[in-house]
Amino acid sequence: MADDSAVTQVPAAELLPQLHPRTASLAQQLIDLLQQVMLFAPPPCEVQGQPRRPRGRPAELALSHLYLALLYGVLRHASHLTTIWRRLSLEAIGSWPPVRLTYEAVRKRLLTAGTAGLEELFALLCRGLAAWSQARQPSALSLAAFAPQVVALDETTLDQVRRLTDDLAELPAGDPHLLPGKLAGLFDLRQQRWVRLQFRADVLAYCNVGILLLLEGLERGSLILADLGYFSFPWFDYLSGQGYWWVSRLKDGVSYEIEQVVAYDDHTGLLDAIVWLGKYRADRTAHRARLVCFTLGSTTYRYVTNVLDGRQLSLQDIAQLYARRWDIELAFKVLKCELGLRL
Repeated sequence: MADDSAVTQVPAAELLPQLHPRTASLAQQLIDLLQQVMLFAPPPCEVQGQPRRPRGRPAELALSHLYLALLYGVLRHASHLTTIWRRLSLEAIGSWPPVRLTYEAVRKRLLTAGTAGLEELFALLCRGLAAWSQARQPSALSLAAFAPQVVALDETTLDQVRRLTDDLAELPAGDPHLLPGKLAGLFDLRQQRWVRLQFRADVLAYCNVGILLLLEGLERGSLILADLGYFSFPWFDYLSGQGYWWVSRLKDGVSYEIEQVVAYDDHTGLLDAIVWLGKYRADRTAHRARLVCFTLGSTTYRYVTNVLDGRQLSLQDIAQLYARRWDIELAFKVLKCELGLRL
């Protein structure tokens, strides 16, 4: 018996799983961002004369194209220049189409250019980032409006190397010679980008060694957040004397003398007071500080700062600001994990 029921055709799109385009990798997103930033870069301050065109055939591979491919290779953890050459030959890098060049041609172009062009590219990117930030006015932090910059200061130790060579095979586990070095940095919390990074080969050196180079060029009146590794009276006095604002946790066992109590609540453990760090005149700080304490649950938090006016920076602002110091730890994680700078 024939079935007279109508047959409804179902579109194939409703039967098959819908395939959505993959999200671009972090490396590709960074390359796209870098190329956009380069468009924002203003020309150098020094106006130079038009360079004479070198004799011979014009270069087929633009230096900006080559260096962007090189950065792309770093972001993708390329282990050899051949990987970068293949990408130049087979894929578009940013808005540049693939180029047909031999490996030796790319290698020679890179060697001939030297590091000067790469340094110029980094300077271009720095200028472009500044102009790009001003155009978009992004800010991940609205606190401490009185400070032109809010920065976090910290360092991280690079991962221990494996004992695969004769000079390292005899070293015991945990030996400091197995550590290749440290990264120390100053991170802008508003713009969410690095102000400056240093490589330090001496992993045993105290974190304050070379610290003034990190602050070089930092605008006076900026607010600096640092952890207990930087806690020292001379350091606080230096920052205050140079016109910087700072916030730090209070180190356990540090003595202080209260000069004025601004707010106090015995029930909640809240304290806001002007103090002298150091109980005795012989070892106390040259500048007064502000101590704020409060308790959440079973944990007591204690911070010190040279911002003495609570109307300028409230207790809640101090707590929120110091919590954002964690951003530099996340930035170090991106460098070490995403960019492969663990070693």
